Amino acid sequence: MLEPDGFYDAVHAYGLPQSIIDFDASSQADVPYQVKSAYRYTDPFTISGITKQGGPLSPLKFTLTSSMGHYWLSDHCHSSPGSLIVSTQTALRHDFHVPADNIRLHIPMVEAMDDSYITATTLDAC
Repeated sequence: MLEPDGFYDAVHAYGLPQSIIDFDASSQADVPYQVKSAYRYTDPFTISGITKQGGPLSPLKFTLTSSMGHYWLSDHCHSSPGSLIVSTQTALRHDFHVPADNIRLHIPMVEAMDDSYITATTLDAC
């Protein structure tokens, strides 16, 4: 489930119109749900403020919200002692041979489809 506040923050941060938020809020008000178990469907119940995974707005909301998270992690974890940094073995030994040895790639977050992984080398990072 994707909470609406992160998406709304992203809409404001990217300068998108308020009408996107208004449309999203109206599409999430009092949505009836039923859960299918091995034996039957549950009685209907209503939920407000939640985007269903696989719904038509889910990809857009996920992309905007996770991109904001990625920017935040990049800003705050860039020099954190526990952040994941990829470099060549020769760079780690300070034995530079080729231009690529000078590259240090900070990887705060990896995203693929609808999965996100926040990377760190320690539990206290960021």
